[in-house]
Amino acid sequence: MSKSSNLTVIGAFVLGAVLLLVVAALLFGGSALFASKRTLVSYFPGSVKGLREGSSVALNGVRVGYVKDLRLQGEIKPDRSMAMLVMVTMEVVPASFELLPNGTEIGTEERLKLLSPEQYVKAGIRAKLGTESIVTGQLLVELDFRPEIAAVYRARRPGGPPEIPTIPGDVQQVVESLQSFFSKMTKEVDVEKLARDV
Repeated sequence: MSKSSNLTVIGAFVLGAVLLLVVAALLFGGSALFASKRTLVSYFPGSVKGLREGSSVALNGVRVGYVKDLRLQGEIKPDRSMAMLVMVTMEVVPASFELLPNGTEIGTEERLKLLSPEQYVKAGIRAKLGTESIVTGQLLVELDFRPEIAAVYRARRPGGPPEIPTIPGDVQQVVESLQSFFSKMTKEVDVEKLARDV
């Protein structure tokens, strides 16, 4: 008798735990679990230190997806040198933003049929790295409409998910400006003469 009551209590406990997990999953991530997602890819030529799987993908500061995978791709050139790219695969949830042509909202399924990633690229969407947290150094992928910048495709293999071209991020632009400034200064200023004069 005590054996069957123990099994009943254990079964009820396990069932309760499973129900709690299902309720928690629906409350904290339910919309993302069942939302239709679109896989996109971007190729970054520089370092992506601080970007991780699960990092945010944001459009105008609003999270619209997450980084699914990071992968290094190397290309061996004829002169035996190697060029590296970081392939960043992203999952974007189209339902996380609205499109309102003429004041009427387009449904998610209709939007997926009407607007392809190629059309977004033609409209000027580009991907760049941004800082999510200065304290931790965590990066995110920012999607930004910059139609004035020509789209540069870097995929080395045909097929696969649609590619969103990349542009240098704000931090990367500052670093490149500083590097070119110091490079110019070292060429134009005679450092040894300056040290002697000082």
